[in-house]
Amino acid sequence: MIAVQAASWHPAGRAARSVLMLMLLAGLGALSVLQPLAALACLAPLYLALRREHIFRDAFAGLLIGNVVFSYGFANVGFRLGGMPVPLTEMILLPLAGWVLLYRRSLTGIGLPGYFLAALLAYALLRLIIDFPRYGTLALRDFTTPLELLCLLVAFWAFNEYGFEWAKRMWLAVCLCVIGYALLFPFYGLLAAHGPIFGLQQPVPLMGQYVEAGVGIGVAFFFCLLRLKAPASLVLGAFCLAAIAMIQMRGLYLAIPVVILVVLIASGRVRTGMPARLAGTLLFGGLVLMLVIPQAPQGRVGQVNVSTVGAQLSTLLGRSGPGDSSFEYRVNWLNKTWTDQTQSLDRMLLGSGLGTDLASGFAVGENDQLLVRKPHNDYIEVFARYGVIGMLPWIGLFGSLGWALWRAARSSYLTADERTFVLWLIAGVSIYMLIAATQPLLAFPCGTLPLITMLGMGLALLRQAEARARTDTDDLEGPAVTAA
Repeated sequence: MIAVQAASWHPAGRAARSVLMLMLLAGLGALSVLQPLAALACLAPLYLALRREHIFRDAFAGLLIGNVVFSYGFANVGFRLGGMPVPLTEMILLPLAGWVLLYRRSLTGIGLPGYFLAALLAYALLRLIIDFPRYGTLALRDFTTPLELLCLLVAFWAFNEYGFEWAKRMWLAVCLCVIGYALLFPFYGLLAAHGPIFGLQQPVPLMGQYVEAGVGIGVAFFFCLLRLKAPASLVLGAFCLAAIAMIQMRGLYLAIPVVILVVLIASGRVRTGMPARLAGTLLFGGLVLMLVIPQAPQGRVGQVNVSTVGAQLSTLLGRSGPGDSSFEYRVNWLNKTWTDQTQSLDRMLLGSGLGTDLASGFAVGENDQLLVRKPHNDYIEVFARYGVIGMLPWIGLFGSLGWALWRAARSSYLTADERTFVLWLIAGVSIYMLIAATQPLLAFPCGTLPLITMLGMGLALLRQAEARARTDTDDLEGPAVTAA
């Protein structure tokens, strides 16, 4: 087992920690002048964290909760420095990643994914240097997407430093928060109108952003199935189903059965109890929906009933229905992006770069002044912006992390509790990766951070299990050698 020891600070490390803390406090001080509500939301947990020993751990957990629960609204919290947008997520994540890099012992064993991450960031930085003079802050905005992958280092460090039990508690807190927020969906209009409003490019309400939060609710649904016992799994799972029915995401409708199949395949011969819990949750949730549908509030795109779900899914076949125009837009964006990308060899290899418009000039906002710029498919966007050269390390990064997670699920070195945790990680990762094909999910920290955190923790758990197995083998071989 990997020994978890208290940090032993070198004088240079202590100085670096002080500098990072000063940077964090200076950023929050500037934020208090420019965005008082955002500063208040940040200073309250920071004040509590300063009274405890593990400020960086708590900052990471708070950052994760904010992005999963408030999703796109939280991604827009920040301030402008000389006309340059500075997101709060990057303000917290980059000092955390810098500190973890200084404290290298916690990154031992990260292996191949670390090399793929370094290669991807190096090429993204090169693209930023090339594209920034032409596209300015738009290029910088697109650069934050690979930059947020540094959360892999923070997640790997946090799991090694604080252990499996802490990770379970943290994710339980995340899922409970997102379920509680989901229950407020009937009031999303009031939340958006009367809650805090931020905006790095346009005014965005902090609360009421339920499309991206719907992905987190799907993750919480599988947490209830795999990690909780009855009656909590039934009740909270039914709440998640009710929220999914109101949020009305086509991608989530399709993702849930696929993820169930993936988890069942990954579990192999392991008894997870998920089929029984799933059946009970569906039955209980169905009864609840039958009782409340006559009084149910309006969903995101229509009435909360089976016919609306059927009408939404029929739009995927070209029929008219709720959200059919958004589906047509996506198809047009994808076709144009692919056509533009494949028209020349240099674009295929190098990409079209950071800051370019990949949505055919489609704009939203007052007087259509804000370009969408994204084709609502993260895989196409990565290929379009970075080309084959950038796509290869991206595939290598997620492929190696996904393979580690799969190996962990089939490993005999894990305990039963660790294995069900890994199966839930597989469910969560699968949901994010599937929805990323229908939404610009990984283009924002509300998608990238939870996804890469789950992958990083799965890798850390596998490394711990392998180290534990080696230690057990050495302990068994030791007496045999002595006897010989």
